[in-house]
Amino acid sequence: MFLTDNKIFAPFYCVIKVLYDADHASCLEDNNGLQIMVHIGVDTFKIQGINKIHQKVEDRVKKGDLLITTNVNKLIKKTGNSATAIVF
Repeated sequence: MFLTDNKIFAPFYCVIKVLYDADHASCLEDNNGLQIMVHIGVDTFKIQGINKIHQKVEDRVKKGDLLITTNVNKLIKKTGNSATAIVF
């Protein structure tokens, strides 16, 4: 998908299982064991300060809670697009 907003929200009730140092991705797990990874952009781990994760590992979040903020305009300028992957 392509981001048009600077905010990414939790798609369901879940636990934060993994966060990456560059704040470019997080892994979530629901109560049934379904795991997804939200990965912002391509090679965004190389771009410091563009993303901010708002939780810690093992935090429980509700559907609609703010997970990550980014700067879509800066993302497009640095990478050419705002492609973001949701991996199951």
